[in-house]
Amino acid sequence: MQRSRGLDQRSAALALTPEGYRNLRRVLARRELELESLLALLGDEERSEIARSVELLLRRIGETGDDRERICRLCDRDACGHLRGDCPISPAS
Repeated sequence: MQRSRGLDQRSAALALTPEGYRNLRRVLARRELELESLLALLGDEERSEIARSVELLLRRIGETGDDRERICRLCDRDACGHLRGDCPISPAS
């Protein structure tokens, strides 16, 4: 983590170091492999049903704001569409 001055004297801004970004990419890649191995146990229709259900659940969480920060901090923001404004929970601001 790199620390820099925040917006005012009461805060600090934190950012990942290059090593931190490498670790983040490694963790996200491992998580994706693990999820793919689980989903491989299902047929195409079952995978589609799960995808629809999860998308609905995420939209509802986004509408209520419940647990938004807890969920988003574990997210792969490239995969969820956050950077394109497509995230079902927290569109890019």
